[in-house]
Amino acid sequence: MNNIKIRPKHWETLIFTDLDGSLLDHFDYQVAPADSLMKTLETMNIPVIFCTSKTFSEVLQLRTQLANKHPFIVENGAAIYLPADYFDQPPAGFLKSHHPDYLVHAFCEDRAHWIAQLEQIKADFPDQFISFTELGTKGIMKATGLPEERAQLANQRQFSEPVKWLGSDAQKKTFIESMNQFGANIEQGGRFLHVIGRCSKGRALHYLYNQYQALQSIAITTIAIGDSHNDIAMLEAADIALLIRSPVHPFPTIRDLPTLFKSQHYGPHGWVEGLQKILNLDQDNNQK
Repeated sequence: MNNIKIRPKHWETLIFTDLDGSLLDHFDYQVAPADSLMKTLETMNIPVIFCTSKTFSEVLQLRTQLANKHPFIVENGAAIYLPADYFDQPPAGFLKSHHPDYLVHAFCEDRAHWIAQLEQIKADFPDQFISFTELGTKGIMKATGLPEERAQLANQRQFSEPVKWLGSDAQKKTFIESMNQFGANIEQGGRFLHVIGRCSKGRALHYLYNQYQALQSIAITTIAIGDSHNDIAMLEAADIALLIRSPVHPFPTIRDLPTLFKSQHYGPHGWVEGLQKILNLDQDNNQK
């Protein structure tokens, strides 16, 4: 009896959430204010799907910490990872990954490809950017405030290469145009420019949503949560968008949507605030 896998008959809502600056605090990466609501959402059969610039290794650690068992999207939409036994049948398009417990669907080239392109144009932008590879663990620690172990996980990238921009805005525009010619898509995150292929969080959201929707006839509502420019495609792809207020930058410019919410609070406090409004949840009960 204990080996029988009980599966929900249907899902009514999927939540796709950014991590840094949204579910996680921008400065200390804490998620504590959202712990209670995360547990409530699980009891409501509402999957919380991480959609982040973080790596597979980083997300795996965070999912363990938060007891999250759902699929997740890494490196700004570069790939979707699916627990191998999540659905009764593996969806088409998902392959075995480097980890035996997960299937993967990748949307773009690997990291080595983008490192090679950056090396090719580096002479045209002297001292204007430094890549994650060049920063190394200690440089990433300094740039992000992450402890050593988490900085190492952040550098275990498979599909993208973040760069710390040191030049002017005008030079950055030229850099982006140059990388675009190599087929790169440059995403502006909270701290770094992310050099990646022709993929996006929005495209990954659509693809994963279709896997859920194919299993049922009841329409699923999607909620997307983010705070930065690299979240725009995801926010615009969802039925309901929640922008989280940032302590370090203004709200990103997003086209007018019929169901767009903006939080008053920052990070995980804003995450909880916004979802309580969207889902009409009892605030007092979710703060206990």
